[in-house]
Amino acid sequence: MLILLAPSSACFQYRAAPPAELAVGSYTAVALSDSGAQLLAPAVGPRAVRLQGRLVQAERSALTVSVSSIVRSPSQEESWPSEWVRVPLSAVQQVQVRRLDRPRSALLASAVLVGILTTRLVIDANSGSGGTSGAGGAVAQ
Repeated sequence: MLILLAPSSACFQYRAAPPAELAVGSYTAVALSDSGAQLLAPAVGPRAVRLQGRLVQAERSALTVSVSSIVRSPSQEESWPSEWVRVPLSAVQQVQVRRLDRPRSALLASAVLVGILTTRLVIDANSGSGGTSGAGGAVAQ
């Protein structure tokens, strides 16, 4: 069971990426500038500072994101119904892409492996300890 959970629990981290290097379908976090938050307020509501979701389209002048969550000032995150939002690049302060954090994922995999091996040792030790209980344990002379 733990083996099945490990890949889905891998550690991810958002890292800065220039808009030209973004891949359609990647998980992105788009930090909005102050003027960008005001520009997009009619579409996403007030005080939005970051939009998170899958990149649907990357154009020369805008990004279209299927927004799954919005971070609002002061640090309030809310779910969003995967609605597409077109974000002009002039409204963007920074774009980040979610990527696998290899060192943290390796640490998680190691911890899972140690847990599995420890469980196996405990089970093996407990199953081998009760071999001579009950009748027939002593030999009469």
